[in-house]
Amino acid sequence: MWKRDQLVAVLTQIDEEVYSTKGKWFLETGFGLLSGQHKNFDTIEEAIRWVGRHTYPEPA
Repeated sequence: MWKRDQLVAVLTQIDEEVYSTKGKWFLETGFGLLSGQHKNFDTIEEAIRWVGRHTYPEPA
């Protein structure tokens, strides 16, 4: 995921067959303020909102 022309996170869809989930997403890697973070999300929209809240605010 990109924010202000910087890569801030890599989101991947969790493998349904391996992990018995459907449509869930995982914060695979975070950069900057998200470095070291790993988290599961029910939807891609939830993941995007969370990443947006935990990175730099948009410029005014």
